[in-house]
Amino acid sequence: MNKQTFLKNLESNLLVLAIDKRNKIVDNYEKKIDKMILEGAKEEDALKEIGSVAEIAKKELSNFGIDANYVNGNKKSYFGLFLIAIDNFVAKMSKKETKEVVKTIGELLIVLLIVALTKIPFIFIKDLAVTFLELFQVSVTDFAASVISVVIEATYLVTAVVLFISIFKKRFGESTKN
Repeated sequence: MNKQTFLKNLESNLLVLAIDKRNKIVDNYEKKIDKMILEGAKEEDALKEIGSVAEIAKKELSNFGIDANYVNGNKKSYFGLFLIAIDNFVAKMSKKETKEVVKTIGELLIVLLIVALTKIPFIFIKDLAVTFLELFQVSVTDFAASVISVVIEATYLVTAVVLFISIFKKRFGESTKN
């Protein structure tokens, strides 16, 4: 592992922290590594001496009263990733000018419009399925149509949430050093 990979992994393990706190920690470790290299250590040896990313992250998170095991569990769930992305988004927006905030809100509205437009195929499929059932004119048609409607609506809801979270995370979840 090289220094850049080490630092990226460290930053990734600290995503639960606000951007400024996370950047400060990563910068401190980058300076420690650079200092060791300037003093004659090889990059690989400096990284070994610093320790593993997981242990460093655990230590740094505990300094903020955060259980690293809980955080690592949340990073694997969409909801946990979404919360981290929201935190990053709020931290980024608090440092931006009004013009940039308005632009970002516009981008969010476009994302919501895209999510809303994904409903069109689901409406078409639902109407097609209900129409098909009505052709049979069986007494269970109303019940079957209701079940199909619920299943299709639930499928859309899950699809919309996953799509929104994916787009939001890609656009706003990535951390950048300011």
